[in-house]
Amino acid sequence: MEPDVGIVMPVYRQDSKIFKEAIESILNQTYPYFQLVIVIDGVTPNVDNIASAYASKDTRITVIRREDNKGTDVALNIGFQFLQKNTNIHYLTWVSSDNIYYPEFAGVLKQRLENSPSHVGLAYSGFDVIDDNGKNDKKTDAWNEPLNQPKENLINEYFIGYGFMYKKVFAQKIDGYRYTPIEDYDYFLRLTEHCGITFVPQKLMAFRFSSPYSNSLQLKNSHEKSKRRSYLLRVVMKETRQRREKSLPFKKLYRSETFTENQYTGPTVANNRIIIYIPFNNLNVRDHLPKHLQTEENSHLTEEWIHERMHIFMNFTLKSLMNQSNQNYLAFIVYHDSSRQFIEKELQNYPELPFNIRFVPSSEYEKAVTTALKGYEYFYELHLYSDDAYHQNFIQQLYHYRPAPQTKVLICQNGYIYHSMTGELGEYYNFASSFNCLLYKVTDYLKGVRHNIFTPSATGIWSGAIRLPHEIISDRVYMNHAHKHNVAFSFENEKKQTFRDEKGEPLNLIEKTITDKAEKQSILQAFLGPDYTMNGHGI
Repeated sequence: MEPDVGIVMPVYRQDSKIFKEAIESILNQTYPYFQLVIVIDGVTPNVDNIASAYASKDTRITVIRREDNKGTDVALNIGFQFLQKNTNIHYLTWVSSDNIYYPEFAGVLKQRLENSPSHVGLAYSGFDVIDDNGKNDKKTDAWNEPLNQPKENLINEYFIGYGFMYKKVFAQKIDGYRYTPIEDYDYFLRLTEHCGITFVPQKLMAFRFSSPYSNSLQLKNSHEKSKRRSYLLRVVMKETRQRREKSLPFKKLYRSETFTENQYTGPTVANNRIIIYIPFNNLNVRDHLPKHLQTEENSHLTEEWIHERMHIFMNFTLKSLMNQSNQNYLAFIVYHDSSRQFIEKELQNYPELPFNIRFVPSSEYEKAVTTALKGYEYFYELHLYSDDAYHQNFIQQLYHYRPAPQTKVLICQNGYIYHSMTGELGEYYNFASSFNCLLYKVTDYLKGVRHNIFTPSATGIWSGAIRLPHEIISDRVYMNHAHKHNVAFSFENEKKQTFRDEKGEPLNLIEKTITDKAEKQSILQAFLGPDYTMNGHGI
């Protein structure tokens, strides 16, 4: 009989004895028809030797090695992508390299899924809590008490535990794992939006609470990691509530498709890295502006300019970034190397930035990007100026956008123009705006491939994008911010100046001025968060 259960075991550093016990507990399952994929997420000698030895003796084991450690979520996605190719496998689970799985683990969970109604897609069980020597811990009873709950309670409390199995048909409806160290919680919140759950009141495995390399111990010993976990929990809960409120307005971007084998092989949440490139003062646009708008040369490198621009970024653009419904992205605010002293001084005046948003000098941007791309197949590079904003659902929408294979850039032509000093807000169109998303295969990017869209011309400095194979994002996903320090862009000038092509079609246009206060407030909060209010003072 062909294996119909797929099991992934991610591992990085691990105690040899504990690692062997974990592998042997899987091999000793009474239900033998499974395929075990051990993903070594950063090769360490003892782990590699042990995994290789077991794989050489048991054909049910496949070992996948990665030289660099990128985290549990990346390792899981690699393992499950491998298993998804086997059409005989219909049930999936993952196991830790320091836990013990009792002989009935796989068989009981698989049988429960088989015997449950078709809409039930996740089965989970009770568990023991053990110490490093395998002895039961007094935490066991307390930790098992809240397990049997309806799936609706999952948004308030993680109760699935550590022994689980789910149907592949439902796993194919969502994207992969993310957000280590809460990858299970995030994954099951998304999975259970498509299927029911069932609890097995039987202890089918033993969870090691404090083994030398366990996440539990790392969180306990690291304030920074514990803080990051708390932040991610808030992010995941916020994303879930927004999904369930069904507040995604951009229907053209979001294409809800049921995944089937070989249907789609392009960018997904599991294989795509989204990075927002935010030029701070590394680009001097002075040379590309009309002469009457050119300011003093190199003014963008002065302490005064940086002080003012930092205030704008922190009180406008950062709000937009932190308001994204999907925080699975990186944002690099890139500054001129000579400004490091002023930048670091200014940052001391503000709260610490979230872990996925950081300032980097221009000379280090490429290195930061290539490091972040490890483990991914695709790369989306977004452009956002440090005084502008994206709609709260834009990142989420991009993860579900399905571009044609030849597409190199997604062009955002429609958005809003907002003057924070006067409170004016209008619908805005620009055929070659700066709000673009460049699409790369990671292998191409690492070989030096770059899409050149920064082309100064009479029709705009970003007009190069329109010459590349592109797709148009027609929804209003950006907000171009006019403020007292923005000499290159103003509401009044855009009203007066409309550029046209050879056919007379407008290249830029304020299409409608929004005057209704409630409508205006709703739009601004969709970009800048529910706490944003127009105070009449502006930025």
